[in-house]
Amino acid sequence: MATLLLTLSMLVLTVVAPRGFSPAATVAAAPTSITVTFQDGVDGYAGTVDTTLVRDGGLPAGNDATLQLSWQAIGQDAARPLLAFDLTSVPVTATIISAVLDLSVVTPDPQPITVTVQPLLRLWNEPYATWLDAYIGAPWIEPGAGAIGVDRGPALEPP
Repeated sequence: MATLLLTLSMLVLTVVAPRGFSPAATVAAAPTSITVTFQDGVDGYAGTVDTTLVRDGGLPAGNDATLQLSWQAIGQDAARPLLAFDLTSVPVTATIISAVLDLSVVTPDPQPITVTVQPLLRLWNEPYATWLDAYIGAPWIEPGAGAIGVDRGPALEPP
């Protein structure tokens, strides 16, 4: 089994925001392109939640310092990291132009790998999510948030 340990650094969004939006709370005169960084501990932000769903472990991993990505064979994940950011400060009318997720590899694998990003479609709870459950009493439709179209969406395409 191959395993990567990751640490989360930040999410950077570039958005075209409606009049009046600014991450620094200054009023913009017209719609404008703004870059907003979401990083715990920076400018009062504390909205990141993350965990790892581990196939062979039933215990929640929401309090772990690292995220785990591991696989046993092609198409057979052993651990899937989940990440979520509180984006409520971005107006729903804003258009996201780009998003950059910054992760650092703590223990690299000598073989190159391709990792896909898929949006989660269900609510989940950081301290309680496991391979079998999104939160207490709410199982994933398929273990490991595996049901495309219900638990998670299709892989996002790179630009």
